[in-house]
Amino acid sequence: MPCFHSDILRGFFPVFNEYSQKLVEFLQEETKKEFTYIETPVTLLTLDIICETMFGVKMGALGNDTSQYVKSFRRCLELFMLRLFKIWNWPNCIFKLSKDGKEMMRHMKIVQDFTRNIIREKKKRYLSGQRDKSRAKHKALLDLLLDRHMETGELSEEDIREEVDTFALAGHETVSTAIAWALYLIGLYSDVQTKIHEELDKVFGEDTERPASEKDLSDLQYLDCVLKETNRIYPAAPLFGRKILEDTNICK
Repeated sequence: MPCFHSDILRGFFPVFNEYSQKLVEFLQEETKKEFTYIETPVTLLTLDIICETMFGVKMGALGNDTSQYVKSFRRCLELFMLRLFKIWNWPNCIFKLSKDGKEMMRHMKIVQDFTRNIIREKKKRYLSGQRDKSRAKHKALLDLLLDRHMETGELSEEDIREEVDTFALAGHETVSTAIAWALYLIGLYSDVQTKIHEELDKVFGEDTERPASEKDLSDLQYLDCVLKETNRIYPAAPLFGRKILEDTNICK
């Protein structure tokens, strides 16, 4: 998909660095407490990144999760997971009549209306000649889809809303889960943590305050292995929800 071309993703490096630093600062304060449930700040961090890269909006969820959109977004994910464990709620006709289903619809409307309002506001600026003149690689996903909508008419406003909401919900959950498991495993194995620290010292040297670059990421090979091993042990998507319809030969 053109919106996820590597050049466009590279343009978001400043965003990733900015929020990574905010997470570090947040966790430094959390160390003063007896206990921290790591899933919460990690989830809010990924939501902040998703909102800026997808919508072009600074949400400020980390450290301030009182936004109704943030609450509804997280509650939708919780209700989705609950539904997976309640087989009787799998059919839509039953789920929509259940307590969880009705609550889900309320929160989904809040999430969808939030996206619709952003689309309409951006479209209004576009039509009034206030189109974002920044280079494409710095544009949010919503801006790129809106450009296509205005220039070709291929996508309707609702098509754009569905695309953005799908990527936001799916991307947010998988990334936050992967980060949380990685931090758990790094904390569990002190020898691995030490090797990561040594590699970071080697790459960044004494300049520990500078933002990470694309080259830095390619040089952090041991950390890359740790993250890949985390995804192997605790995959964000642990199964394929598909049913085989015919026999398949896997070997001769």
